[in-house]
Amino acid sequence: MNMDTELSATPAPSGEAAPLPAVTLFNLEHFEWRVHTAQTELACRELMFLLEELDRHYGQWGERFT
Repeated sequence: MNMDTELSATPAPSGEAAPLPAVTLFNLEHFEWRVHTAQTELACRELMFLLEELDRHYGQWGERFT
């Protein structure tokens, strides 16, 4: 399964990693793939987004879940 990510960091011209964009949509399959492939930074960002959305909607699913 190839999960090319729109959130992947690309090297900046100075050799440093470019900052990762904010997560705007939680996708369970993408999250599971990131955990499975040890993409811990991206998986953590997605998990934090999920927890913040659940907190914002008082534990109910919001519109930004797939």
